[in-house]
Amino acid sequence: MLAASLENLSSSIKIELGNELVKSIKTTKGASQEHYYWALSRIGARAPFHGSLDTVVPKETVEKWIEALLKEKWTNPKTAAYTVAQLARKTDDRIRYLDQTLCKRIIDRLSQYKWSERLIKQIHEVVPLEMEDEKKIFGESLPIGLYIEG
Repeated sequence: MLAASLENLSSSIKIELGNELVKSIKTTKGASQEHYYWALSRIGARAPFHGSLDTVVPKETVEKWIEALLKEKWTNPKTAAYTVAQLARKTDDRIRYLDQTLCKRIIDRLSQYKWSERLIKQIHEVVPLEMEDEKKIFGESLPIGLYIEG
């Protein structure tokens, strides 16, 4: 989780970490799996919170991670869906866009859950980070009066 918070790690280190996290998700069950999902959502995020864009993991790698996650049975669908949505989140940069066929498959998978509308919207269009996203990134919301300028 610490490494996932270090957004300025090189993309090559992030790729190694992400590959290990995907393996861990496949082999681990239960509550500890949620930590792996969270870390993967930060390492492969299409929209870094504070890191520079040159350290974003290449889309081809992220697409492989998503493919692996889509093959898994999600024991905690909200955690898995959040991770996949962050990995597929639309940005204002075409270089980071994922394959649209894959995005359609993700949306089809998420559509089975009534609560997934916000996540699906993040894949369809550029949406700024909301308070719920900040809570997932930081573990809590920012103090009143403090905000992220975007």
